[in-house]
Amino acid sequence: MVGLGRCADSGMCAIKFLCVKPTEHDIQSKAKKQPLPYTLVAKQHRKKALFSMVVSFVFAGFVLGALMTLWVTNIQGLGHTAAMAATAGAVIGTFKTIGRFAELLISKNLYPLVTYYLSVALMVAGLVTLLIVGFTVWGVLLAAALYGMGDGIKTIANGTLPLALFGGEGYGKLHGWVNLVMGVFSASSPFVFAWITQTYSGWWSFAVMCACLVMAGVFALLIPDPRKHSRTRFNIRKSA
Repeated sequence: MVGLGRCADSGMCAIKFLCVKPTEHDIQSKAKKQPLPYTLVAKQHRKKALFSMVVSFVFAGFVLGALMTLWVTNIQGLGHTAAMAATAGAVIGTFKTIGRFAELLISKNLYPLVTYYLSVALMVAGLVTLLIVGFTVWGVLLAAALYGMGDGIKTIANGTLPLALFGGEGYGKLHGWVNLVMGVFSASSPFVFAWITQTYSGWWSFAVMCACLVMAGVFALLIPDPRKHSRTRFNIRKSA
């Protein structure tokens, strides 16, 4: 079902690109809009910023690839029924949408790096809640809501953060390579965490996922904040 959903999303994007292609007038009108200044990473900090960002994305994506695959099994391992696990999974999906809507409302006032910090913090909070009180019904639902909201915000931050840090030039190529690296690691995560679940328990599987998200947060904090280290400004709207 997830694969069919992604194919449908890709198809809709392709149709929108072909049928709603912007005209020259649209491009000129957009260029005349009041710019929103973003500070780019200084040249001497670009390698560190790129490495830290990619590693952070990989750790966070590594969890996502396994969590949705093993969610029902691991939640049952905490003492819940399959129906309860499915309900909590639905809560994750609902709060992903809520998180994306919240990001839409606050994104004008928050720098994308701060938004990414918030997303990782919410996901960590969700798994910590699951580890501590996930044996209760309210605990697993609260954990699902926190994690889902964080993951929803992260989905948008994965696109806006590279653009804000490195600018629009070569953005498509950069984002493509980042997604390729993330995909390679995410593809192996269900097998890794399935082994942990089988060998130890679902609780320990969630604990390792939480550790991965903590590492994602650590590397996110290592990303040089361009507002402090650079004076190069970039109009993110104009390049979009």
